[in-house]
Amino acid sequence: MKKLLRIAFRNLLQSRQKTLILGSALGLVAMLLVLLMALSQGVSDTMRESATILVSGHVNVAGFYKAKVEDSFPLITDVKAIEEVVRKSVGDELDYIVVRQRGWGKIISASNRLQVAIHGVLIENEPGLQDRLRPAPESAYKEGGSDEVFGDISQLGEQDTVAIFESQAKRLEVGIGDPLTLTTESLTGRVNTKDVRIIAVLKDIGFMSNWSVFSDSQGIQDLYQLNPNTAGALQIYLKDPDSAERVMQQLRESLSANGHELLAYNPNPFWQKFNIISGENWTGQKLDLTLWENEVSFLKWAVKGLDGVSFFLVAILLFIIAIGII
Repeated sequence: MKKLLRIAFRNLLQSRQKTLILGSALGLVAMLLVLLMALSQGVSDTMRESATILVSGHVNVAGFYKAKVEDSFPLITDVKAIEEVVRKSVGDELDYIVVRQRGWGKIISASNRLQVAIHGVLIENEPGLQDRLRPAPESAYKEGGSDEVFGDISQLGEQDTVAIFESQAKRLEVGIGDPLTLTTESLTGRVNTKDVRIIAVLKDIGFMSNWSVFSDSQGIQDLYQLNPNTAGALQIYLKDPDSAERVMQQLRESLSANGHELLAYNPNPFWQKFNIISGENWTGQKLDLTLWENEVSFLKWAVKGLDGVSFFLVAILLFIIAIGII
């Protein structure tokens, strides 16, 4: 064996140029593979962070309410009873639960308007939101503004307030303290409006922050004329996010055992289910359980596309190296 290794080493020394080229190619492929895998994982982590800040918990208990067969309102009633079942079922694995109101409408300034998803929050019950959303400096959204940071997201506890993102503030040409008007269609078909005040302009946190705004929870209830025990979703945050799928199955069994009707699992965001629900022949309340990745499944093409390009590039380089070795 020693003799064979000595011969192999001398062959490599004799063909220094080929050895250098092949060694460099192998190192380049290894480095490129590591970089592309890190980039793909980074995109996935950013997507999960953005999703679990803006639109989703690790597990979500949402649902649809149908007063008539053709209805499809994304609401859950009897929120307190459902939350009690969730807490008992998840147990020590639970980090915290937030109750979110969901709305869809327009925010209107004196110079522009945007179509947005409106998230009604009880800010005192959302530690994750306060920890991870940061106000943007005034210069990020206002021409000639200072580098000083204004606004405080904790003021969402006040009525008739809203927090928007810096890209939205630029398009609406507004800043801290400026008025906006929220407008949306209520469950009865009437168009309702509400005047609000901007209490924070937040740093953008990815593509999804382009169409998301935060309002005080009472403001959404007023817009849609909902009672206090009705909400858009319960967002469940776990100590170990990797256990989300198992916890969701556990919750399905617990909620069903407590007399709650459940929709069949559909791994898509709630807004893609309206046509399906309105075409089903039932009335009343049915719950819909999803994972965080289901609520942003329409963005997964970015990660899949990146993985596909990575595989293609690495395959080409490996083929070139194989030819070189031969």
